[in-house]
Amino acid sequence: KLTNLTSLDISFNNLTKLPPEIVKLTNLISLDISRNPLQTPPIEVAKQGLEAITDYFIQIQKYETVQLFEAKLLIVGQGDVGKTCLMNRLISDRNDKSVQTTKGIDINQWIIKTKQTETFRINFWDFGGQEIYHATHQFFLTKRSLYLFLWEARTDADLLSFDYWLNTIKVLSDSSPVIVIQNKIDERNKHINQEGWKKLFPNIVAYHDVSATKPIGIDSLKTTITSEIEKLPHIGSLLPKRWIDIRQRLEKLEKNYISYTSYQEICADFGINDEQAGRLSEYYHDLGAFLHFKENPILQNTIFLKPDWATNAVYKVTDNQRVKDNYGRFAFNELRDIWQDWKLYPVEKHVELVELMKSFELCFELPGGQQYIIPELLRANQPELSWDYSQNLRFKYVYDFMPAGVLTRFIVVTHDIIKGDLYWKDGVVLTFESAKALIVKTGNRIIEVWIEGEDKKTLLGMIRRHMNYIHSPFSNLEVDEMVPCVCDECSQNDNPHFFPHRNLLKARELKQKDLQCQKSFEMVSIEKLLGGIEDSIYEPSAGKPSDIKIFLASSEELKEERQ
Repeated sequence: KLTNLTSLDISFNNLTKLPPEIVKLTNLISLDISRNPLQTPPIEVAKQGLEAITDYFIQIQKYETVQLFEAKLLIVGQGDVGKTCLMNRLISDRNDKSVQTTKGIDINQWIIKTKQTETFRINFWDFGGQEIYHATHQFFLTKRSLYLFLWEARTDADLLSFDYWLNTIKVLSDSSPVIVIQNKIDERNKHINQEGWKKLFPNIVAYHDVSATKPIGIDSLKTTITSEIEKLPHIGSLLPKRWIDIRQRLEKLEKNYISYTSYQEICADFGINDEQAGRLSEYYHDLGAFLHFKENPILQNTIFLKPDWATNAVYKVTDNQRVKDNYGRFAFNELRDIWQDWKLYPVEKHVELVELMKSFELCFELPGGQQYIIPELLRANQPELSWDYSQNLRFKYVYDFMPAGVLTRFIVVTHDIIKGDLYWKDGVVLTFESAKALIVKTGNRIIEVWIEGEDKKTLLGMIRRHMNYIHSPFSNLEVDEMVPCVCDECSQNDNPHFFPHRNLLKARELKQKDLQCQKSFEMVSIEKLLGGIEDSIYEPSAGKPSDIKIFLASSEELKEERQ
């Protein structure tokens, strides 16, 4: 009865399975299934749009299918807490005393027996704990995964890592389940307020005390991992068997990368055409099985079969002592010395690996080319600069928790409007037209903005747009945009009262005209407060308001605009 339907909205419906009859809606051009906890089709397929969803259902109806019993297990924590030792103990029950500190990422396969299958595949990701790696976590700490947070009771300061790592998992993985593990209990054992942390982070599913070296508590931890990993929502998802066969063929190649043309040829062997191959590569990219940056003109012709090979090449640059001593600056011709093993990192791949660093927003290219800056390695101290703080437009970001790399990524994405060489690890000066902006991270949870010049609001709009982009990958991120008070007292004060921007918008929506400053206790006009950051003063329309519904067709012609 609905075959003529062109637009369908079933968002926010707690839908776990999309009905396969969707393929019969041949006239459908717009489908909104956002905010549903989808299991069928997999969310990685659903996010690609209507064509990918339709193709998925056609394939599982027409061809042989299999259930996917596979999950990602990520172990995180500070450096030297024993993450690699614990991984080795869990996978092979061995204690390698010569194990080195993990540089970058180490990925291993672990096959376990569960209630549902004899061969449940766990992709075990071991992350280096060094701070320089934290800025790339947003690309790998994925949703619908199980996390092991490892800590040890060396000093009281180690409990500070709880706040960082549990919040990082919360905002990057959409509160995926996490097992909190105290390691090295044979050396020192500390009791923590487990219920208190559980109230702050309800995604904590268990606590364990272990020693990976002795071993102590390992069998109990394995039981918990098996139980919790089976509960992940995508376990048992129905997939076309051809998809799994293609992946197995790629893994048997035992190569670090192949050309996209070679990948298409392999797909063709299994009856997958070029268009379907493109969607499949995006599915496996989102899943973390391999990397394919299909929208990047430099990287789109390469399939990185081993994500750890590609990312560890990046980390070799960030870990290089000469690059560190040069405060993050390196030249392209220096990469021959950094990637000395030319069999592992062929010279012809150096351009792509640098582009990978740029895609991760770890570095930017200086004007003139062939010279790069890694902001995470910049000097911490602010350089001397003469800044007139009077008559500035001020703005502020206040985070409940600030993920790693927010400001350094901001420096990367705004590098084309940086004023000269005025940038450091915790700040940058931008310029556009007649306006200049000073953006500084003050403390662990605040970024402050000062803007001087004539076209202040335009530059602030650009800053907010870039910050919104940087915030977009995070789930559960609590951050307030703060607008300074403009009452007489605050206007003359270096430390004015700030109003949350969302509160101003809500008050205006509720037809309130004024809010009270918490310093002077004067009533301040909402329109005057918002007028400092908006392009025009908001004028409430007379008469009855109307709803306007705007529809954007999901057609190929509008793909560029939609992106």
